[in-house]
Parts: sequence; structure tokens; C-alpha cells
Amino acid sequence: MTAEEEVVYLRQEKSLLQEQFAQRDELIAQLQHEIARLREQVDALQEQPNKDSHTSHLPPSSDRFHRQPKSLRKRSGKKPGWQSGHPASTLMLLPTPDQVIVHVVECCQLCWLPGLSAGQLLVNRFSNLVL
Repeated sequence: MTAEEEVVYLRQEKSLLQEQFAQRDELIAQLQHEIARLREQVDALQEQPNKDSHTSHLPPSSDRFHRQPKSLRKRSGKKPGWQSGHPASTLMLLPTPDQVIVHVVECCQLCWLPGLSAGQLLVNRFSNLVL
């Protein structure tokens, strides 16, 4: 290869490399613009409050699946329900109730035939309890 051919070859290679660099610079600029847009979008989404059925009008079915927080309470070691050694208490009837309702039995409560136990009285006593 002569000196002139080598110069021509190097100039062509230089122009190809310059075109490639220009394309890469353009691609880098586009990607930087896209990164900036995506960062803005992420910032906007992070500023929004987390919404679920407790903090908005959304139904519970729209909640995303996430683990329920674990309870920080310590186990007492007791069995659930009635504890042995605890005194039982019952709500006692008052000697003078607030209201007495008398019901006349019109049929037998076992066989539902009328007149077999007619005339028996069933008395319900109750007191109004205000809590």
C-alpha cells in the first residue's frame, strides 16, 4: 500500500469513526433525557401516599397482597377461655322485677296438639338492665 492509499484509507476510517461517535453521542443524549423523565416519574410516585382500603374509598379486594404485621404482644401462657380458680358469677334475678308477662299455653309443647295442656301458665320474669 502506498502512502496516498494509506492516507485515503485512514481518512475513510476516520469519517466512519466520527459518524459512529456522533450516533453514540446522540444515543447518550436520548438515554439521559429518558433517565431524567423516569426519575421525575419515580419521585412523583413516591410522593403519593400509599392507599389501600383503610386509607381510601377502595374496597378491600383491591388491596395488594402484603404480610400482616406480626403482633408485638408476648404470650401469657394461659389457655384461652375460662381460667381455673376464677370464681364464677351469674346475673341473679331481682325479687321485684320491672315487668311480668304472663303467657297462656294454648297447645302441648311436645306434640303441638291443642288443649292437652291448656290452662297452664308460663311466666317470664325479667329486669331491665342498664349498662
